[in-house]
Amino acid sequence: MPTPLAAVLHADSAPGALTLRLEVHNVGDVPVTVTFPTAQHYELVAHDAATGAEVWRWGADRSFAQALSELPLVPDEMLAFTAHWMPAPPGRYEIVAWLAGTPCPPRVRLEVSVPPVKH
Repeated sequence: MPTPLAAVLHADSAPGALTLRLEVHNVGDVPVTVTFPTAQHYELVAHDAATGAEVWRWGADRSFAQALSELPLVPDEMLAFTAHWMPAPPGRYEIVAWLAGTPCPPRVRLEVSVPPVKH
């Protein structure tokens, strides 16, 4: 059965910085409880658009408690997660984002450009 959750990724770039917002909506007609096996609720990964190489991962230098948690979502309710990548080198990137819980909507992708810092 497909999940009633849908995800959208937004990005706001500035010279040397990128702000990312993952939104997860319950688009179904019934409440959904998302279960997380750790304190990490989402992940964001940046890949160089030209080479596909991973250049940044939001959760890479973080520690997450090994604690089961649940977040209920009623129909039309949304969860939102915001992350900042600073300093972000100038360039074009494909950002991949996903919810780190179950059920999980499909991963979302977004191409973004980070402009160079002007001196």
